[in-house]
Amino acid sequence: MPHSGILQHSAKDDVIGSCHQPLIDAQQSLLIDSGLFQNAEPPLTADPVSIA
Repeated sequence: MPHSGILQHSAKDDVIGSCHQPLIDAQQSLLIDSGLFQNAEPPLTADPVSIA
């Protein structure tokens, strides 16, 4: 019996986008992640020791 379809996985908290999981057969699938982080803190630009 063929096993096909696409599972949809949605984002959580500060992640936007989604994840798609095409089902190839009963034991194989492919996970495609198209999510991005939002509201993440910007990277640290100063040496923490110098501002202590």
